[in-house]
Amino acid sequence: MLEDEGLITISDKVDALTASVKDIIGNPKNLKFVEVEAAQLPRLVESEDLSAVPGNYALAAEMDLLDALALEDMPDDYRNRVVINTKDVDKQFAKDIKEVIKSEDFEKIIDEKFQGFGKPKWMKE
Repeated sequence: MLEDEGLITISDKVDALTASVKDIIGNPKNLKFVEVEAAQLPRLVESEDLSAVPGNYALAAEMDLLDALALEDMPDDYRNRVVINTKDVDKQFAKDIKEVIKSEDFEKIIDEKFQGFGKPKWMKE
């Protein structure tokens, strides 16, 4: 997200999921980074100039995602997933879960209760 906003450049030799401060190869604003546990980030918003708070922690801290300066456009490969053991894929509970997740009511809840939280590509189509 910080790279998308033009604040830093990360080495293209590293996987985005494992990138760290050490992988920053460009920092035109000379930002200083302090690594902290993600769960602590919502508390730091008021005392720091900039804080990148993961959505799940922001929501748990009752932060309004729409107040963010920028929201991450997360690739679907990095999203949490609901998974079923392959041996259970044809069982009724698995079909029920899939039906609920693909329902209009589920999307409506996301739109109403989690405004600003990115949706998976399949839900946008």
